[in-house]
Amino acid sequence: MIKNLIKSFRVFSFFFTAIYEVYLDGIEWIRTTSDNPKNKTNISTKWHVDNVGNRLKCFVCVVGDGTQPTIVVPTEKPVPSFLKWLQITFIESLRWIGFNSNFKIKNQEVLYHKSGTINIFDTQLLHRGDYEKGNQERLILELEFSKKEKHNLTNGPIGTTKTNSFLCNLNLIELNDFKRFIDYDRLVKIDDNYFKYEKN
Repeated sequence: MIKNLIKSFRVFSFFFTAIYEVYLDGIEWIRTTSDNPKNKTNISTKWHVDNVGNRLKCFVCVVGDGTQPTIVVPTEKPVPSFLKWLQITFIESLRWIGFNSNFKIKNQEVLYHKSGTINIFDTQLLHRGDYEKGNQERLILELEFSKKEKHNLTNGPIGTTKTNSFLCNLNLIELNDFKRFIDYDRLVKIDDNYFKYEKN
Protein backbone atom coordinates (compact mmCIF):
# COMPACT_ATOMS: atom_id res chain seq x y z
CA MET A 1 0.00 0.00 0.00
CA ILE A 2 2.80 2.45 0.93
CA LYS A 3 4.68 1.61 -2.30
CA ASN A 4 1.54 2.24 -4.34
CA LEU A 5 0.98 5.56 -2.56
CA ILE A 6 4.54 6.69 -3.31
CA LYS A 7 4.10 5.66 -6.95
CA SER A 8 0.92 7.70 -7.15
CA PHE A 9 2.79 10.72 -5.83
CA ARG A 10 5.31 10.30 -8.62
CA VAL A 11 2.56 10.14 -11.22
CA PHE A 12 0.56 13.11 -9.95
CA SER A 13 3.21 15.32 -8.33
CA PHE A 14 4.10 17.25 -11.47
CA PHE A 15 0.44 17.61 -12.43
CA PHE A 16 -0.55 18.96 -9.01
CA THR A 17 2.30 21.40 -8.53
CA ALA A 18 2.72 22.63 -12.10
CA ILE A 19 -0.94 22.93 -13.05
CA TYR A 20 -2.69 23.66 -9.77
CA GLU A 21 0.24 24.99 -7.66
CA VAL A 22 -1.18 23.24 -4.65
CA TYR A 23 0.19 22.14 -1.30
CA LEU A 24 -0.83 19.37 1.02
CA ASP A 25 -3.41 20.62 3.52
CA GLY A 26 -3.70 17.53 5.64
CA ILE A 27 -4.16 13.80 6.05
CA GLU A 28 -7.18 12.22 7.69
CA TRP A 29 -8.63 8.74 8.14
CA ILE A 30 -12.28 8.25 7.14
CA ARG A 31 -14.01 5.11 8.41
CA THR A 32 -17.59 4.20 7.56
CA THR A 33 -19.38 1.00 8.49
CA SER A 34 -22.29 -0.65 6.73
CA ASP A 35 -24.32 -1.11 9.90
CA ASN A 36 -24.18 2.52 11.04
CA PRO A 37 -27.78 3.90 11.05
CA LYS A 38 -26.39 7.44 10.58
CA ASN A 39 -25.27 6.54 7.04
CA LYS A 40 -28.78 7.11 5.70
CA THR A 41 -29.09 10.54 7.31
CA ASN A 42 -25.50 11.74 6.91
CA ILE A 43 -25.48 15.10 5.15
CA SER A 44 -22.54 14.00 2.99
CA THR A 45 -24.81 11.53 1.19
CA LYS A 46 -26.70 14.50 -0.30
CA TRP A 47 -25.52 16.42 -3.35
CA HIS A 48 -23.20 19.30 -2.40
CA VAL A 49 -20.02 21.22 -3.13
CA ASP A 50 -17.58 22.10 -0.37
CA ASN A 51 -17.88 25.86 -1.05
CA VAL A 52 -14.14 26.51 -0.85
CA GLY A 53 -13.40 26.88 -4.56
CA ASN A 54 -11.12 24.41 -6.29
CA ARG A 55 -9.66 21.90 -3.82
CA LEU A 56 -8.42 18.41 -4.62
CA LYS A 57 -9.18 15.39 -2.47
CA CYS A 58 -7.29 12.15 -2.86
CA PHE A 59 -9.00 9.04 -1.47
CA VAL A 60 -6.63 6.12 -0.89
CA CYS A 61 -8.84 3.12 -0.12
CA VAL A 62 -7.22 0.76 2.36
CA VAL A 63 -10.35 -1.34 3.00
CA GLY A 64 -13.38 -1.37 0.72
CA ASP A 65 -15.40 -3.46 -1.73
CA GLY A 66 -16.73 -0.64 -3.93
CA THR A 67 -20.22 -0.56 -2.43
CA GLN A 68 -19.60 2.84 -0.76
CA PRO A 69 -18.50 5.01 -3.71
CA THR A 70 -18.26 8.75 -4.20
CA ILE A 71 -20.39 10.15 -7.02
CA VAL A 72 -19.29 13.30 -8.84
CA VAL A 73 -20.72 15.37 -11.69
CA PRO A 74 -17.79 16.37 -13.94
CA THR A 75 -17.63 19.64 -15.83
CA GLU A 76 -15.44 21.03 -18.58
CA LYS A 77 -14.92 24.37 -16.82
CA PRO A 78 -12.95 24.67 -13.55
CA VAL A 79 -15.06 27.71 -12.62
CA PRO A 80 -18.80 27.23 -13.19
CA SER A 81 -20.84 29.72 -15.19
CA PHE A 82 -23.44 31.81 -13.40
CA LEU A 83 -26.28 29.58 -14.63
CA LYS A 84 -24.38 26.46 -13.57
CA TRP A 85 -23.73 28.03 -10.18
CA LEU A 86 -27.47 28.68 -9.78
CA GLN A 87 -28.23 25.06 -10.64
CA ILE A 88 -25.65 23.77 -8.15
CA THR A 89 -26.91 26.12 -5.44
CA PHE A 90 -30.49 24.95 -5.95
CA ILE A 91 -29.54 21.26 -5.81
CA GLU A 92 -27.34 21.79 -2.76
CA SER A 93 -30.04 23.80 -0.94
CA LEU A 94 -32.32 20.75 -0.97
CA ARG A 95 -30.26 19.08 1.73
CA TRP A 96 -30.49 22.10 4.00
CA ILE A 97 -34.29 22.10 3.95
CA GLY A 98 -34.62 18.38 4.58
CA PHE A 99 -35.35 17.03 1.10
CA ASN A 100 -33.80 13.78 -0.06
CA SER A 101 -31.24 14.90 -2.64
CA ASN A 102 -29.47 11.66 -3.45
CA PHE A 103 -31.19 11.32 -6.83
CA LYS A 104 -29.31 10.49 -10.02
CA ILE A 105 -27.93 13.38 -12.10
CA LYS A 106 -27.17 13.25 -15.81
CA ASN A 107 -23.48 12.62 -16.62
CA GLN A 108 -22.64 11.65 -13.05
CA GLU A 109 -19.55 9.50 -12.58
CA VAL A 110 -19.10 6.87 -9.88
CA LEU A 111 -15.72 6.62 -8.13
CA TYR A 112 -15.57 3.12 -6.69
CA HIS A 113 -13.49 2.73 -3.55
CA LYS A 114 -12.02 -0.76 -3.54
CA SER A 115 -9.02 -1.85 -1.49
CA GLY A 116 -5.85 -0.53 -3.15
CA THR A 117 -7.56 2.06 -5.37
CA ILE A 118 -6.89 5.81 -5.45
CA ASN A 119 -9.53 8.35 -6.55
CA ILE A 120 -8.92 12.09 -6.95
CA PHE A 121 -11.60 14.73 -7.49
CA ASP A 122 -12.18 18.45 -7.11
CA THR A 123 -14.60 19.31 -4.30
CA GLN A 124 -15.76 22.27 -6.39
CA LEU A 125 -17.65 19.63 -8.39
CA LEU A 126 -21.11 18.58 -7.31
CA HIS A 127 -20.61 15.32 -5.40
CA ARG A 128 -21.97 13.06 -2.70
CA GLY A 129 -21.01 9.96 -0.74
CA ASP A 130 -23.06 6.89 -1.59
CA TYR A 131 -22.35 4.72 1.43
CA GLU A 132 -25.84 4.17 2.82
CA LYS A 133 -26.00 0.77 1.08
CA GLY A 134 -22.50 -0.44 1.88
CA ASN A 135 -21.85 -4.14 2.43
CA GLN A 136 -18.77 -3.80 4.62
CA GLU A 137 -16.50 -1.34 6.40
CA ARG A 138 -14.76 1.29 4.28
CA LEU A 139 -11.44 2.72 5.43
CA ILE A 140 -9.96 5.61 3.45
CA LEU A 141 -6.81 7.67 3.85
CA GLU A 142 -7.83 11.15 2.69
CA LEU A 143 -5.31 13.72 1.48
CA GLU A 144 -6.37 17.28 0.67
CA PHE A 145 -4.57 19.72 -1.63
CA SER A 146 -5.23 23.42 -2.27
CA LYS A 147 -3.58 26.78 -2.84
CA LYS A 148 -2.53 28.15 0.51
CA GLU A 149 -3.16 31.76 -0.58
CA LYS A 150 -6.92 31.19 -0.50
CA HIS A 151 -7.10 29.96 3.10
CA ASN A 152 -7.49 33.44 4.52
CA LEU A 153 -10.20 34.27 1.99
CA THR A 154 -12.75 31.71 3.12
CA ASN A 155 -14.12 30.37 6.38
CA GLY A 156 -14.99 27.05 4.78
CA PRO A 157 -13.48 23.61 5.50
CA ILE A 158 -10.11 24.20 3.87
CA GLY A 159 -6.49 24.30 4.95
CA THR A 160 -4.85 22.40 7.79
CA THR A 161 -7.11 22.00 10.82
CA LYS A 162 -7.05 19.98 14.03
CA THR A 163 -8.76 17.06 12.32
CA ASN A 164 -6.31 16.66 9.42
CA SER A 165 -3.02 17.79 11.00
CA PHE A 166 -0.50 14.98 11.36
CA LEU A 167 2.91 13.92 12.63
CA CYS A 168 5.51 12.91 10.08
CA ASN A 169 8.98 11.45 10.09
CA LEU A 170 11.97 13.36 8.74
CA ASN A 171 12.48 10.62 6.13
CA LEU A 172 9.07 11.35 4.63
CA ILE A 173 9.74 15.08 4.35
CA GLU A 174 13.01 14.42 2.54
CA LEU A 175 11.40 12.25 -0.17
CA ASN A 176 11.73 14.10 -3.47
CA ASP A 177 8.29 12.89 -4.57
CA PHE A 178 6.67 14.17 -1.38
CA LYS A 179 8.48 17.32 -0.35
CA ARG A 180 7.20 19.34 -3.32
CA PHE A 181 3.74 19.10 -1.72
CA ILE A 182 4.92 20.33 1.66
CA ASP A 183 4.27 23.87 2.87
CA TYR A 184 7.27 24.25 5.17
CA ASP A 185 5.61 27.14 7.01
CA ARG A 186 3.27 24.57 8.58
CA LEU A 187 6.02 22.29 9.90
CA VAL A 188 6.75 22.43 13.62
CA LYS A 189 9.72 20.44 14.87
CA ILE A 190 8.86 17.98 17.64
CA ASP A 191 12.30 16.36 18.01
CA ASP A 192 15.23 15.32 15.81
CA ASN A 193 13.10 12.82 13.87
CA TYR A 194 9.51 14.07 13.90
CA PHE A 195 7.59 17.14 12.79
CA LYS A 196 3.99 18.18 13.16
CA TYR A 197 2.15 19.50 10.13
CA GLU A 198 -0.32 21.87 11.73
CA LYS A 199 -2.82 24.68 11.16
CA ASN A 200 -1.54 27.39 8.84
